[in-house]
Amino acid sequence: MKDCSLQPARSHCWFTILRSLVTPFRSLLIALFLAAGVLALAPQDAGAQTVPSPEELPATWFNNIGTQLSEMIRSPSQGLREDAMVLLIELKRRHGAALDVSTATPALLRLAEDGPTDTHRILAITALYEMRDPAALQALAEQVHDDPPSRVRRYAARVLAVY
Repeated sequence: MKDCSLQPARSHCWFTILRSLVTPFRSLLIALFLAAGVLALAPQDAGAQTVPSPEELPATWFNNIGTQLSEMIRSPSQGLREDAMVLLIELKRRHGAALDVSTATPALLRLAEDGPTDTHRILAITALYEMRDPAALQALAEQVHDDPPSRVRRYAARVLAVY
């Protein structure tokens, strides 16, 4: 364990310890948070518990998940941004047009253009592709057209060619 007596601020030390304990489980915690939200919105019958289909969930869940994901994508934490983009991609693949995540488009376009790593940029491009928004994909095409040749530009060209 880290020696907190050498730290100038004890609260910072506890935050560091807490962060080191939570970081390995970040994806699991996000999944549990979202699952808890779904289960809280599901009707509580005395009968068998099942995960509701998209049609059975309240419309507010679909509206709010887009907002939640866009906030996570704007997070200063690189890991949280990656988790949010992976989650957005998976949700769009499973629920398609029923899930409105259009509020995340500006943040994804910004990350696709100047994300901190190639992984962030590629995840953002994949998320934009899964959203199937013609205006966003057109904006993406204009962005990558000006990029110097790179792995990200080649990936974006392949994604746009498929669309």
